[in-house]
Amino acid sequence: MYDTTVPGAPLSPSAGGGMPVPPERISKERWFLRAAKGILFATLFLIPIFFLPYTQDPRFAKVLLLEVAAVLAGLAWAFSVITGRRLRWVQSPLNIGFAALVAALLAGVGFSVARWASFWGNDPTGEKALTLLSLAVLSFVAAASFVRRDVSRAIAALFASVSLLGLFTLVSFGYLFASGTVPAWLNVNPAGPNASVLAAVLGFGFVVSIVFTLAHRGASGGAMASRRLRWLAFAAAVCTGAAVLLLAFRREVVDPAGAIGLVGFRELWLALGIAVLLVLVAAFVRSRGGTEGSRERAVTDTGLAILAFLVIASGFFAFRTLPAPDPLGTQFALLFQRPLEASPAYRATGDIAQKSIAAHPAFGFGPANFAVAYNQFRDGGQLNQTVFWSLRFGHGASFIGTIPATLGIAGSLAFLVFIVSALLLLFRGLARTVVADPLRVALAGGIFFGMALWFLYPSNIVVTAMMFLALGMFAAVAAEPVAAGEAGRFPRFGTAERILSLEAGGLNFVMPLAAVFAIIAALIGLYSFTTQYFAEAYFLRAAQALAVGNIESAEIFLDRAMALNQTDDSYPQGRAQVAIPGIQRLVNQAGANPPADLADRFGRELKAGIAAGQRAAALHPRNPQHWFVLGQLYELVIPFGASGADQDADAAYARAAAEDPTNPDVPLARARVMLTVADLLTLRIGETRSGDERSRLEALRKEAFAKARKFLADGVLKLKPDYAAAHFLLAQIAIRENNLAEAIRNTENTARLAPADIGVLFQLGVLYYRAERFDDAKAAFNEAVRQNDSYANARYFLGLIWDRQGDREAALSQFQKIAALNPDNEEVKRIIANIAAGKPALFGIVPPLPAPETRKEPPVRESASGAKPLERR
Repeated sequence: MYDTTVPGAPLSPSAGGGMPVPPERISKERWFLRAAKGILFATLFLIPIFFLPYTQDPRFAKVLLLEVAAVLAGLAWAFSVITGRRLRWVQSPLNIGFAALVAALLAGVGFSVARWASFWGNDPTGEKALTLLSLAVLSFVAAASFVRRDVSRAIAALFASVSLLGLFTLVSFGYLFASGTVPAWLNVNPAGPNASVLAAVLGFGFVVSIVFTLAHRGASGGAMASRRLRWLAFAAAVCTGAAVLLLAFRREVVDPAGAIGLVGFRELWLALGIAVLLVLVAAFVRSRGGTEGSRERAVTDTGLAILAFLVIASGFFAFRTLPAPDPLGTQFALLFQRPLEASPAYRATGDIAQKSIAAHPAFGFGPANFAVAYNQFRDGGQLNQTVFWSLRFGHGASFIGTIPATLGIAGSLAFLVFIVSALLLLFRGLARTVVADPLRVALAGGIFFGMALWFLYPSNIVVTAMMFLALGMFAAVAAEPVAAGEAGRFPRFGTAERILSLEAGGLNFVMPLAAVFAIIAALIGLYSFTTQYFAEAYFLRAAQALAVGNIESAEIFLDRAMALNQTDDSYPQGRAQVAIPGIQRLVNQAGANPPADLADRFGRELKAGIAAGQRAAALHPRNPQHWFVLGQLYELVIPFGASGADQDADAAYARAAAEDPTNPDVPLARARVMLTVADLLTLRIGETRSGDERSRLEALRKEAFAKARKFLADGVLKLKPDYAAAHFLLAQIAIRENNLAEAIRNTENTARLAPADIGVLFQLGVLYYRAERFDDAKAAFNEAVRQNDSYANARYFLGLIWDRQGDREAALSQFQKIAALNPDNEEVKRIIANIAAGKPALFGIVPPLPAPETRKEPPVRESASGAKPLERR
């Protein structure tokens, strides 16, 4: 049943069972194989540089590219099998790793807390099931269809792509150095959202190209790699190496606000050093593996020296930071839209993994659901005291560190099997060659780099994709010939080409059905991927429309996105978020000349928002943001006396608290609901003459104040003692209870006992401000700012006091510092414009808005939940 061919040789007319194969069948088989190879060549060339400007994250298009390529390449390979009536594949240890990976991913999706979120969708780090399954298909097809000549062409496509990417990066830097700025059309990052992702992709290209350039090209090596390919590898090494050095070199920079930060990518240098070190080890393993007469190292003596220098240099760059003076440092920091990149610490990731395994030992929370584990198990006590308290992470410190939380013990073991099988393939493939092979050692270097990044960095889809394709190409090159009749004696963990004949009579009926099934499955997949892309494009257009205040267009685009992709919870959550400003706008219209259909529009907007919020919660019930947005919608209608709205809002916030127990925003929202209830009861008390009914309402009002205080004291302030919003709300409760003097005395006593508690100082300043004791308020706010220079809300009230007292320069200085810390705050922008124009700070702001000291939220928002509409969470 089994037959073999020499690796790299075309299939013979009798391969697969000795029976002659009709020429027309061979022609069709080869046509489909050429189609599969062409798709793989195009994928390797496009994946580093391909992007479309119509989605929020450019990597979304890359994920779809890989999924489409997997469907088309897999379909072409399947039709080559069907038309040729023979199954050709490469037997290697990697197949065991793929089998373990596929089984773990499918089981993980089945037991996931949010199945659709685990299965497919936006996947910048390459963790979702369909993404990894697509990469496994591409790798398998590459191994099964490529011969050595094809691998040379594929690696040439990769070298050309990374050379273009590196050259583009160098041109951008050159333009920056020459003019001091970079035009928008050139400040584009095809690899991802920040410079670290770009550096990682270039790092992979650099390792593969430099190792290929330095690989042995003796009597055998010269025949195994063409001169053109060697020159292309050299060009790729120069372009990518220079770009990596500029992007990832660790240096201190000073931004325009005067803050010192680090720019660089330590993990890249560590991964590069590890990869090159493993190449050196593999080179010496190869040297000891041959016979005395054929001993030939994979890398030349000069190459060994250069690679050893690279290991030392990588270690130096990883741990050494050098200063970069302005303006050069600032320009480096601004190039390629470099945002702040943060992730949980390795220790925090390990703690979350341990707790996740204790809660879901077998299969974890599901692929790509690290955010659920993070919300449940992060150490809020420490994190909430840092500037990163409001960040929510969707991955751990590294790709491998994320796996225990998302795939449990089973998934962790599966990835271990996959890594071991890949390393076994690499080291056996390098050690068992008769002569040195530059293709093998170069591909091995890239694979080592990708795996090292898995352990050091959250990874990204581009590097992971190139690593999987490199594994398939390595297996194709390493496949060994096996003489007829020796298949049973072939080493169990060896790598060999296999061909299975499918000429049995019963298969003639099955093959047409298999072809129809494959076509239908491919069409369904392509249609799904197309609708996903257009849904994501509509999501971006909705965000752009909302940014300019066009709520109607945002709602239309989100409705279209929801209709096209009914499995992504981000779209209904976005629709629910947009309903909030939509309802607020309708409420503002009720003041003067309200339209006749205002009540109907209000009801439709509220109904649509709540329906969208409930749909998002149904798709991903473990996402606290869905419940928080739903609570905000219910909270909006509490002042209008909507029956049960306060209970619905509190229930939604309670569910958010259950999913995110260390988030201080949630008990703050519940306290705000109780304060609104108390305000409504105050109005009803004023309208009630009955003594018994009035007493009952006053008791309910006291109960609401007590609950609000409990949420603030036992909830918010235990989680984040310096949270300005909580102290602000406590001051509002004291004011509403007509107990301002006693509230001031109690807060003064607390401030004397805890002089370093800036939250108490802020609360005391607000109380002084409400009592019109402006000098005392100024002293309290000044002390809070002295202890925390970025305390924006304290600066806000300081600016108002300076403005009241006629010192416009001091007031302007405070608000300008707030604007530097909060560049998107529209109210602060208007205040700065007012002061600059010689007008009072709050001119045109109060009214129509209530005075800052009477609001339920501080003027400068520092809340994490719901802070940025249409942002994936």
